[in-house]
Amino acid sequence: MRHAAGGLAPSLLHALEGTDSVWIASAMGEGDRRAVREGATAALKSGTDLRLIDVPQELRDAAYRVVANGTLWFLAHGLFDLTHRPVFDRHWH
Repeated sequence: MRHAAGGLAPSLLHALEGTDSVWIASAMGEGDRRAVREGATAALKSGTDLRLIDVPQELRDAAYRVVANGTLWFLAHGLFDLTHRPVFDRHWH
């Protein structure tokens, strides 16, 4: 198991330090999916418990590419022309 290189998740994990929290994350690779099947759990360095779930590839791709990277990242950094975008229409859904 390794932490992500950057972004929101490591920052949130640091904020959870000492709170007796559970971090729920998508299994990203075959090793993660095997851990889910075997019922493995882990305690992160911050003391937060990690629970992985096996999300279908198509759903995971949509969540990362469309929601996280294609929408939330731009909203969080103020990079949309807010009079025109984002448009939460049928295509986005």
